[in-house]
Amino acid sequence: MQDILLLAVVTAATVYGWFLMKRLDQFLEVCRQARDLQDDLQSYYGNHKDDML
Repeated sequence: MQDILLLAVVTAATVYGWFLMKRLDQFLEVCRQARDLQDDLQSYYGNHKDDML
């Protein structure tokens, strides 16, 4: 009985971790796209971050 309970807990933790990491990947991708867009806009308008002191 304990083996089945342990297997259920480990499976639940694995599934939860998988969904959590999937959401984190989506969040990081959105942040990367926003940063790329910001860099493109700054380059276009002449205010590139490498030009600033």
